[in-house]
Amino acid sequence: MVALLSACGGGQVDDYSPASIYAFGDEQSLLTNDASRPNNGRKYSVNLADTTDTTDLECQTYPLWTQLVASGFGRVFDQCRSSTAKATAFMRATPLAKVADLDGQIAGTVTGTNSSTGAITFVDKDLATMMVGTYDMLELYGRVVGKTTALANALGSNYDAVVTGGTLTYDQAVAEATKRGEQWAAVQNRVANAGARVLVVTIPDLSFSPMAIADQAAADADSTITDKRRRQLLKDMTTAYNLAMRKNQINDGRLIGMVLGDTEQDSMVRFPGSYGLSNVVDAVCTTALPNCTTATVISAATDKATQWLWADAYRMGIEYQRRMGDLAYYRANNNPF
Repeated sequence: MVALLSACGGGQVDDYSPASIYAFGDEQSLLTNDASRPNNGRKYSVNLADTTDTTDLECQTYPLWTQLVASGFGRVFDQCRSSTAKATAFMRATPLAKVADLDGQIAGTVTGTNSSTGAITFVDKDLATMMVGTYDMLELYGRVVGKTTALANALGSNYDAVVTGGTLTYDQAVAEATKRGEQWAAVQNRVANAGARVLVVTIPDLSFSPMAIADQAAADADSTITDKRRRQLLKDMTTAYNLAMRKNQINDGRLIGMVLGDTEQDSMVRFPGSYGLSNVVDAVCTTALPNCTTATVISAATDKATQWLWADAYRMGIEYQRRMGDLAYYRANNNPF
């Protein structure tokens, strides 16, 4: 499968070695920082079930895309390291983060439970990874369709924190998604102009998600709903968001590298066998993230959790994270940073 990457510019000039790595965005880039599991954080995806050996670092199995980028450069996050290793990569991502939270993550005012706090002063060759916007899409979606059963089940107790603001029409939501994409690009540009190199993954298309599939089925079955374009709305918003970001970021091929996560996801859905996937429509986890492990997946996925594209109703599973990590490290290592 050909890697679907994007960056303009010339070839490799010299080997790039980041001074520090910072991970920004929502929990799809995040390892938890739990006092009961020091340096062995959980992912908001599928985790390896705990072993009986207390020295094992289960967090190293089925790594996040940000972990794969860091490890490719010989760096480790505080949330997943041995007791003797020094943290050389830093989590700034926070659960439920939207584009508007990125500046706070950089300034240290939006910290979640991360051990890395305080304002960041970027230096030349720092690497900032970013994947954010899923919750912007869920917010805008909820403002159009309301609190549907599938959306409410997906967000659970976080619904009111995510879906804020007044109602929107379909077209207004797509226009707002475009503005959010422009805002994301502006943050990338500020970080790049401050001295860091930026590595971006476009957000996945939620129209493929189990949540969207369930919502579409419910809308199709409800004769009182006149506009049934549930999955199309999510697709149109995601496309507008990612495209606006790409059109407005610095595109000289030197400061910002990009992986087209939505394009790769589309390929995974269309050609699942090429990625070792057997299910691209259902959630594999039976417990809420980040507490899902290989011991708490659906019975059909026992010993096969890597074959499910989706961890839960809207967040990605093991293979997507692995694929994004491989492509992102390739981009960072081959971009003329």
